[in-house]
Amino acid sequence: MPALKALDANANWQLAKSGVRARKCDIFRVTSPKFTLALKVYKTDVASKNAAQIQYDALMRCNLAALNHSILRAPQALAFLPGSQAILMDWQRAPTLRTALWRRAATPHRQRSLVTAAGSWLRTFHNLSDTEVQTLDGSKLFAKLDNQMSRNSVAATALNNNTAFQAALQCFQELTSKTNVQTPHALLHGDFTPTNLLVDGAGIIGMDMWGARIAPVYEDIARMLAYLGVVSPFAMAGAPLSPQNKLVHAFTQGYGEDILDAASGPFQTVLLYQQLRRWLVYASRKANRPNSPLARWQLAQNKRLTRQTLTWLKDC
Repeated sequence: MPALKALDANANWQLAKSGVRARKCDIFRVTSPKFTLALKVYKTDVASKNAAQIQYDALMRCNLAALNHSILRAPQALAFLPGSQAILMDWQRAPTLRTALWRRAATPHRQRSLVTAAGSWLRTFHNLSDTEVQTLDGSKLFAKLDNQMSRNSVAATALNNNTAFQAALQCFQELTSKTNVQTPHALLHGDFTPTNLLVDGAGIIGMDMWGARIAPVYEDIARMLAYLGVVSPFAMAGAPLSPQNKLVHAFTQGYGEDILDAASGPFQTVLLYQQLRRWLVYASRKANRPNSPLARWQLAQNKRLTRQTLTWLKDC
């Protein structure tokens, strides 16, 4: 492979037989005496046929932008292998944001500083495409949720008789049928979650960005906060996603109050969308692991936070 020869032409490169397994890809270590790299191979039966190319392009965009924006750190892309639907990049030896937050459970100010840093990273990423104010199309948002329900048909069917879910879904449908407001749009990360950010001594490292769709920036933000309200130490708070809560305040500090108004109706509507998406995922996990206390707790926590969002929207 030319990329490996360019790094170390005389090295004996080794490809690990097993790797990190994810839903859409597998990641294998590629090592030599001097280097440790990552080979990310997309599963063609799960991921789209263009997934590897899209993520490689987004990674290259970040790498180039990092020359002028030191905050926008990401793995260094080394090669795209179209025949194998794979990306070769440098290996990152750092814990995820989710893990880092739990490790700092005894130091709340350090937790908040990490959340603020995540907000700053995302704002810098969004600014690469020049954030513009456009109409928030509620019908598109509902169509995306409807598509998610089709993909999680087993969970969606099970939730047909769930009064709480159906009430939230009806409220969301009513909101999106008349949502026609101006909101900031940019090229989205597309999968901005606590496990797609790494944390090392220098700060945040972004991963798994798509950068393939111009849409409301609230989608990336609400996705992260919806996750953190369930899977991080902030979930221990009574109302972690309240606009006045320390979690939301810390993220807003990093991203910028000039764009992010977490108390606004449009943001809360997008947050409700992300929470309904997570409800489907957690319901599916609980169905697959009915005896798992964690699966039950995550579903219950997401349900509780969704109800709080509904209350906030009604007050708006």
